Amino acid sequence: MRWTARGDRPIGSKLKCNLRQAFGGGDFSRLKGAKSGVRSLLLDVYETEGSLQYDSLQYAGHVTPHLSSTRSTLFAKRANAFQQAAPPFYNAPEPERERVFHWLTPGIVVEVLFLA
Repeated sequence: MRWTARGDRPIGSKLKCNLRQAFGGGDFSRLKGAKSGVRSLLLDVYETEGSLQYDSLQYAGHVTPHLSSTRSTLFAKRANAFQQAAPPFYNAPEPERERVFHWLTPGIVVEVLFLA
């Protein structure tokens, strides 16, 4: 809550509208040449009826995780057991020069918090 310059009465309140949504996730990217760490998590949603790609995973975007370097390295090491050669999405993101994608077997659920 904000107060007047004299501090005698409130002049309004400041609100943040936080939203959260669960996504499938686990695929990740890292900077090209980096040997460890996670730059971003790639998110997916499961498509059902009304989709051209019925019953398949759709790429939904990416988020930057706020992980310490230790946790980031630990996540990447554990994820190595689930790596696969091809992306699980039918609409995978285009390759980029500055980052490398690591595709994983689907199965991880990620809860993402964001502002509306």
